[in-house]
Amino acid sequence: MIDKLILKSLRRKYESEIDCARTNVEVYLNHPAGVAEHPDIISSVDSQMNIMAEARDKLQELDLIEFPADGTHRYD
Repeated sequence: MIDKLILKSLRRKYESEIDCARTNVEVYLNHPAGVAEHPDIISSVDSQMNIMAEARDKLQELDLIEFPADGTHRYD
């Protein structure tokens, strides 16, 4: 039971990281005057892209834990 809660919490954490980083990118792209303290906008956007990519990789690993390649399901 606790393993399911841990995996669910991790999934939500990674999804939230993606949402936050995506929002930051949208702000950088659509409201550049609002991010004047970020003189290197390319680097800032790239940093957010790295956050999204890493969180997606972690979500994929969670899927492999919950749904292994052998077709079983962790909670059957």
